[in-house]
Amino acid sequence: MSDQSQYLKSSKLIATHYGEEYEHYYNAIVPPIFMNSLNVFETVDGYYDFDRQDKHTYCYGRVQNPTVRILEDKMAALEHGAGAMAFASGMAAASTAVLTVCRAGGHVICVRNAYGPLRILLDGYAKDHLGITTTYVDGDRVEEFEEALTENTQLIVLESPSSVVLTLQDIRGVSEAAKKAGAKVYIDNTFCTPIYQQPLDLGADIVMHTASSSAASSSPRTRPSLRSSSPTGSSSAASPGPWRRG
Repeated sequence: MSDQSQYLKSSKLIATHYGEEYEHYYNAIVPPIFMNSLNVFETVDGYYDFDRQDKHTYCYGRVQNPTVRILEDKMAALEHGAGAMAFASGMAAASTAVLTVCRAGGHVICVRNAYGPLRILLDGYAKDHLGITTTYVDGDRVEEFEEALTENTQLIVLESPSSVVLTLQDIRGVSEAAKKAGAKVYIDNTFCTPIYQQPLDLGADIVMHTASSSAASSSPRTRPSLRSSSPTGSSSAASPGPWRRG
């Protein structure tokens, strides 16, 4: 197996080589796109006993895929995260983060200039079906977040810089306030990408990108993803392990 650590020296090397274990793809300079839904096992026992964390063993394409795994590894490394998960849409990623962190009856603090459909999720489904309440703040000052915190606050939603209007929040300051209150910080880092800003290093817990925007030069494709600061996704991160600091 090739030594992947040599590619962690710079963002350029991560983007161009990290995660691309060429020996597994007949030394192809560009890894192939795997489009299969199922994989073959030699025995039934092999199927039931295989390690789902093994990056070189695959079972069902909708759960794990070699091509997608390379993308996830690259994004996690660029963000200095413990792992990442790619989604088919931005709202799939955002919903996973919010609904995994927040419990029924919880409280969310969100910046007013957050992504519109995310606000619709918070004001609609989360409120109507889970009893989750949301307090909106301008986000210009850390004190706004501190004043909005309650004993029931589970998540703070940031978007810095926010799309369109480019408002900024003090990521480190808000993260420190959140940790004192036992809340998690989710941030949409689409505008800056991990090339220019790494929120996990500033204390955030969950980072989301819509890769079709800045990371892919506003192409018509969508490939959102989540990064986390810890290797496991429990109630404090968005599910199967992609978003927290290591």
